[in-house]
Amino acid sequence: VGLLVAVAGCPDNPYSYKTWTKKLSDSKESERAVTQLEQLGNPDAIPALGQAWDDQGKPARMLQVIISLARPLTPEQAKATYMTDYEKTGRPANWDKALPFLVKALTEVDEANPRSVESAQKAADALGEAKAEGGLDALVELAQKTVTKKLISAQVSAIRAIGKFDGQKAKAAAALVKIIDRDPPANPRTVKEKDQQRSLQEKYGLFLGVTGASINALADLRVPSAVKPLVLSMYRTPELF
Repeated sequence: VGLLVAVAGCPDNPYSYKTWTKKLSDSKESERAVTQLEQLGNPDAIPALGQAWDDQGKPARMLQVIISLARPLTPEQAKATYMTDYEKTGRPANWDKALPFLVKALTEVDEANPRSVESAQKAADALGEAKAEGGLDALVELAQKTVTKKLISAQVSAIRAIGKFDGQKAKAAAALVKIIDRDPPANPRTVKEKDQQRSLQEKYGLFLGVTGASINALADLRVPSAVKPLVLSMYRTPELF
C-alpha cells in the first residue's frame, strides 16, 4: 500500500529571535514580536528593534525592551526569567549594541511629543546605569538645554545619569558646574502682584529643579574642585542651601 505523505512548509522557529525581528514592521504582529523578543532575551535582536523603534516614532515600550536586552544577566537571573539560553553562563552586558539608539533618543528628543520625552528619560537612566563612555556627550547636551516644563523630566534624568560617570569625573563635573553656575531667574518673592508671582514661580521652579538635581549629582561624583561652585550656589539659591 502506497503511503502519501503531505509535507507542509516548515514554520519559523518560535525560539529564534530572527523569527520575531521579521515581524516588527507588521502592524498586526509588532506588539507580539516585541514581547517575544523580550522573553527570548537575545541581544542580537537589538539592532532590528532599534530600527523599528526609529521607524515607528520612538515608542518608549520598544526602547525599554532594547535596554532590557542590553543589561547583563547572572545565571540565576536568567533562570528566574526562563531565559534558558543563559541559565548556565549568564548574559554579558550588550550596551554597545544599544548605545546608538540611546544616544539618538537624547539628541533627537522632541519636547512636543510625550513619547519622545519618555524615551529620552529611559535612555538617560540606562546610560547612567551603563556608564557608557560614548553616552556622556549626549547626556550633557540634553541637560544643558533650556529648561522647559515639557522637557524637565528627561533633563533631570540626564543630570542624575551624569553624576554616575565616575570614570569620566572631570568632564561630568564640569558639565554639572556649568548648570549650577547659571544666573537664577527672578525670584517670585521679589514681586507683590499675584499674577506676576504665578508667572515667575513656574520659571523659578524649573530652575530649582535642574539646579538641585545638578548639586546632588555633583555630590555623587565627589570631585574636590566642585567645592567652590557649591559654596557660591548656597548664596545664589538659598532654597537649595
